[in-house]
Amino acid sequence: MSDVKKFDYVIVGGGSAGCVVANRLSEDPSVTVCLLEAGPKESRKGRIPLMLHALMGDPQRNWDRYTVKQPNLNNRAIYQPCGRGLGGGSAINSMIYIRGFKPDYDNWAAQGNFGWGYDDVLPYFKKSEDHQDGESEYHGVGGELSVSRLRHVERPTEVLLDAARECGYPVVDDFNHANVEGFAPYQVTQVNGERCSSARAFIEPAQSRPNLTVITGTHVSRVMFDGQEGLPRASGVEYRQDGVTKTVEATREVVLSAGAVGSAQLLLLSGIGPAEHLQEMGIAQVADVPGVGQNFQDHIDVGMSFHAKPGFGLGISPQFMPRAIKGVWQYFAGGRRGVFASNVVEGGGFIRTNPEEDAPDVQFHFLSGNASNNGRSLNYGHSFTLTACVLRPNSRGQLRLAAADPMVPPAIDPCFLTQEGDLKTLVDGVKVVKQLLTSDAFKPYRKGQRFPDMALGSDEAIVEHIKANAGTAYHPVGTCKMGPESDSMAVVSPELSVRGVSGLRVADASIMPTIVSGNTNAPSIMIGEKASDLVKASWKN
Repeated sequence: MSDVKKFDYVIVGGGSAGCVVANRLSEDPSVTVCLLEAGPKESRKGRIPLMLHALMGDPQRNWDRYTVKQPNLNNRAIYQPCGRGLGGGSAINSMIYIRGFKPDYDNWAAQGNFGWGYDDVLPYFKKSEDHQDGESEYHGVGGELSVSRLRHVERPTEVLLDAARECGYPVVDDFNHANVEGFAPYQVTQVNGERCSSARAFIEPAQSRPNLTVITGTHVSRVMFDGQEGLPRASGVEYRQDGVTKTVEATREVVLSAGAVGSAQLLLLSGIGPAEHLQEMGIAQVADVPGVGQNFQDHIDVGMSFHAKPGFGLGISPQFMPRAIKGVWQYFAGGRRGVFASNVVEGGGFIRTNPEEDAPDVQFHFLSGNASNNGRSLNYGHSFTLTACVLRPNSRGQLRLAAADPMVPPAIDPCFLTQEGDLKTLVDGVKVVKQLLTSDAFKPYRKGQRFPDMALGSDEAIVEHIKANAGTAYHPVGTCKMGPESDSMAVVSPELSVRGVSGLRVADASIMPTIVSGNTNAPSIMIGEKASDLVKASWKN
């Protein structure tokens, strides 16, 4: 065992939230902060938005997990990627900046999570933000995270907006206002045409601080606890690096920011979780917390795709080569513009399939390129794809250890479509997908159906398509649920402190009691912001 290093705060996970926590806590020069990350530092090529597919397919930057087989999806294991490296998911995602809707957060507060209503969290969204359009009621300026409109929008995305108008759906300006319904190009986390990950936004400006230590290539195996009287206190963590087991101590707190999969797995490995499961795994119990790993939620997602005429949108073809060559010049010599500034998933929308809902219940993502292999490759030819996802699924899954070995991936079971209402919402979403892609707006560019290989002429056919092809929008949350003392399944308090122990918090998407209505990167950054203030408040003199 090597020499033990001591810090005031130890943060596990340098993802969307963890980078924020590391930055904010190290603002105080009187404290020391250590950030541990399993993956590598962010790559320069990863800042090119069009490199999205290459990043998704890089096992050094993606945990590349799969769920257990899903009975309601033809017994298929579903791809469940997760960012691995500084920036986490924000370093490999499609850069879409969406916060969710006001009722999402007001519902959190109504469940007993004081301080987490929309009016409470909006200032934290704005605090991080440096928005291209300037300051407003809903947007901030001067923050570390650059949010902008796309510098480059492909023709297929423009046609999508025409199709929306043709089908009677509004085209809106900004999804991050109130409960906006309609279609638009997405706003993105980009700065001057480059990806602005959480690592770039929050770690780069802070890395010169002498009180911040960032260690990459570390696989944390457990949280350590001291033997003092009363509640067990988190005293540090054990991790593996280059085949050597090491420890680092925390004199104040340990903060887990390893994501909905990683944080729950680490709690279980550390002896915090359902007593029966810990016993089954042969792990000594530190605290019986039944909710650890429960409440798993994700956005189930399925789409439809058409072959496109040569040269329509992104793809690999002779027709695209002149644009690609021009794009190289536009991006690298012309101020980060042109096709290489595209985030591929350029546009989408939100609609209400059920008029009784208080906010849109389906989100759409539009791909203007010929992508496949779960988004990990851009293929020969041209196509356009639109997917629909259920924004507030009622189905709840769980995460369990597959083994007590921290190097063994956990068993992820989303329990997709175990609640009938989720299937109905997704069927209604697919009907809108078909309506838009078969509209007259796309007719000049549409060649033939690419995916699925069946007609979707009835609800029964759509259900079969969903069972055979549905996946996820890559938004896992909820496994370390936040809730009041009266909630027996809550893992953390509204202050994000882990039940049954002291000196340990969770700050990432795993604390969401219910999933937000949209992409989860911006909410995770917000959680990091609020968590930092909660930690600081606990240690304020």
